[in-house]
Amino acid sequence: MEEQPEITDLEAVGSPDEAVAEMVDSVRQDNSDTTAVEIKSGSGGLPDSLTATISSLSNRPGGGTIILGLDESQGFLPVHLANPAVLARALADRARKAVDPPVTPDIQLVPFERATLVVARVPELPTALKPCVVRRTGKSYVRSFYGDHSLSEQEAEVFRSARGQPAFDRQPVEESSVSDLDSTLTSLFIAEVRNQPSRLATMSDEEILFHKAVVAPDRTRLTLAGLYALGTYPQRLLPSLGVTASVLPGDPANESLRSQDIAYLAGALPDMLDAAMPWIRRNTSTRVVIDGQGHGRSMPQYPDEAVRELVANALVHRDLGPHMQSVSVNLRLDNERLILTNPGGLWGITVEQLGRVGGGVSRNPTLYEICKFLRTRSGARVIEGIGSGIIAARRSLTNAGMTPPRFMDNGVRFTVLLPRHTLLDPRDLAWLAQLPEVDTLTDSQKHALARMRRGETWTNYTYRTQFSMDSVEARRELVGLVQAGLAVADGESRGRMYRIASGLGARDSDSSQPSTGSVVHTTKNGAALLHLLDTGPKTA
Repeated sequence: MEEQPEITDLEAVGSPDEAVAEMVDSVRQDNSDTTAVEIKSGSGGLPDSLTATISSLSNRPGGGTIILGLDESQGFLPVHLANPAVLARALADRARKAVDPPVTPDIQLVPFERATLVVARVPELPTALKPCVVRRTGKSYVRSFYGDHSLSEQEAEVFRSARGQPAFDRQPVEESSVSDLDSTLTSLFIAEVRNQPSRLATMSDEEILFHKAVVAPDRTRLTLAGLYALGTYPQRLLPSLGVTASVLPGDPANESLRSQDIAYLAGALPDMLDAAMPWIRRNTSTRVVIDGQGHGRSMPQYPDEAVRELVANALVHRDLGPHMQSVSVNLRLDNERLILTNPGGLWGITVEQLGRVGGGVSRNPTLYEICKFLRTRSGARVIEGIGSGIIAARRSLTNAGMTPPRFMDNGVRFTVLLPRHTLLDPRDLAWLAQLPEVDTLTDSQKHALARMRRGETWTNYTYRTQFSMDSVEARRELVGLVQAGLAVADGESRGRMYRIASGLGARDSDSSQPSTGSVVHTTKNGAALLHLLDTGPKTA
């Protein structure tokens, strides 16, 4: 007799109804499914499209959730399910038989708004078993905000290549030769290798290039890593080894304006890193920090250290396989944030593990080893080679009073979202420092508290939208503030509002005059105008 799935109550943080309510609230507010949650009515049985959803969620880092019993056409209101347990068993049966490899979701029956929902937690497949394929069609799927999308063969190969340590960066590049090396960058690289205490210090230039895998075993061609890191113009042979940069239109109503200041950054890896910095400065406003004497000091909107580390990570850890040699690193700026995307998801590490001390993990070990000794033409290091880049970026943003970067990995591409605005000034930081349990708070919790102090309230929806996280994580952080005695919650479920706890003190709204140490956003001429105002008021 075939084993039947066990149907249980939902186990989650807080009460079962509350956890499901947060997920439902998310899709109701957005009027759409999310990357982690797919909702179907189920009143007419299992829809055929759920097979693709099982594939996409099991391919997704962290997996996802399927909820049956809500009608999208009616604003995701509950519908009557004749027999939820039978529907749950049918879903489990499809997950075992309709995809390869079989998937075993954790399926639970959950009471919700006087109805019963079928909630199925679809686990992420192990890397060695991806991608999950729909048996009937032979297709695999990936998840996005707009549903399930069929993987191209190129994207499916990303999953297959990640089953073991990729070695594409060590392969010789046809038509390349030692003459393609940039003499300045190569000299800096060799000098840096010789500065390290090893046997390579006494070897010839040619031997160093060979042992560091810049040159292929035949000693005539360059490896992909060698060409990418030290080539005069790697894009002559591999055009996708560049960065496509663009500014999205400032006026969303003007559909004829597609993008502004489109640039293609090319050259060796250190040159692209150096070129990205002035492009970002050119397309972002200036921040002016007011010192103790009331004088303004111009600073870039994004801290240079943070941007540099994040761009370097995208360049070094991008997928270099032949299946991705038509895809470039993508750098975009819009009204809200900087968006940096590189082909290929994380390898050997999860989003949660990013930035932890313990050394670097790289999809491209040969390139990573070269980059540890790589310097730009100005002599700056490309990477430290100890896995500290993300830590440095986060620290730089925190010191600037900015929200932390948000990392998103869907297995096919890796994206960093960096908000454009600052939220904390020195008065906020001083107030936060004296709060109980402040060391246990996340950066997003600190930013939310600072704004609560000004009288703002938060919902799950506004919190997750501001800090780019899912509804479950947003709820966990908001509830954490309540449990720490720093915030209070009013209302129930969808109407729940979070505000600062009484007794913690309120801060008046900012006056027209910036306080000592405050941060002011200006246009490109803002610094000059502030300087003129130092001597007193002026007419227009």
